Amino acid sequence: GLDRAMLAYLCDAFQFRTVVSDDGSESRRAVMKLDYRIAPYKVAVLPIVKKTELVEIGKKLASELRAAGLRTMYMTSGSVGKRYSVNDEMGTPFCISIDDRTLTTGIVSLRSRNTCTKELIMLNEVCASLTSYFSSTHDEKPVCDDALM
Repeated sequence: GLDRAMLAYLCDAFQFRTVVSDDGSESRRAVMKLDYRIAPYKVAVLPIVKKTELVEIGKKLASELRAAGLRTMYMTSGSVGKRYSVNDEMGTPFCISIDDRTLTTGIVSLRSRNTCTKELIMLNEVCASLTSYFSSTHDEKPVCDDALM
């Protein structure tokens, strides 16, 4: 019973995305489009570089998201593109990128797994926006339209 149902759900959620690189070559990348309710992580926090200030902001944000009840992954190793790919494969619905702009303006990038679109959002609004999104009925989508199934 349950084993077959779960296998069917995972098979349905597993998809490939075609990506065109700068040189025009195409490659396929795996994406696990899990419903946000069963995704192992709801959000990943990704400082772009290992600058002390960015790492501190990232760790603080990850801690706030966890305290709000959102399973959060914090990653610093590898390029940001690779980290996006890893989280797409795991089914993480959103990734938050922290870069030098965050230090000067307080803005972060919120990337949707399903659409690959990025929305700029104020750092101090991230936790409230995501907790509101994950707890709402999704009649209105406050962040990254059509980001989740």
